[in-house]
Amino acid sequence: MPTGDPITFADLFAHLTRYRLPVVIALAATPLAVWLLGRGLGRYRRASFARLMTVPVYVVVLPGVFVLLVLAYMMFFTGQNLLTEVDVVLAGVPIASMVATLWVIRQFVAFDEIPGFDKLSGMVVLALLAFGCLLLVLKLRIFIGVFAGAYALLGFFLLLYLAFHWAWRRVRR
Repeated sequence: MPTGDPITFADLFAHLTRYRLPVVIALAATPLAVWLLGRGLGRYRRASFARLMTVPVYVVVLPGVFVLLVLAYMMFFTGQNLLTEVDVVLAGVPIASMVATLWVIRQFVAFDEIPGFDKLSGMVVLALLAFGCLLLVLKLRIFIGVFAGAYALLGFFLLLYLAFHWAWRRVRR
């Protein structure tokens, strides 16, 4: 990858393909490590375990949601064939690790007890809502989806995200 050139999602996945084994090991080890910690620390020191679970939650949720959004973008916006153009391991392991880790954590503590989980879940919901609205705009052929370029769509996505964020903060007061 030459420096100075813009990186695409295809470039990112191609670059990560070289590091497939460390990525898979790190993401697959997370639910196992959480389970082991839960069996030991989670039963006896629940509050300490809940605080400690902030790290694995962020480690698995951010890549998992990122991969889900990229796959949705590739499928709905660019119309790429995910069966032929996506590395199954790099696309599936972050999502599976996210689901497994959250399931294991939920066996030991409630998500409300994990510091920052409410903010992370709010961010994920807002990103998904903004993505859904952007998809709706594109599919309905509203002028910004047809006549404007990718930068206008990105700007519109950011405006939708900020609007949802502002609205969510107003509701939660």
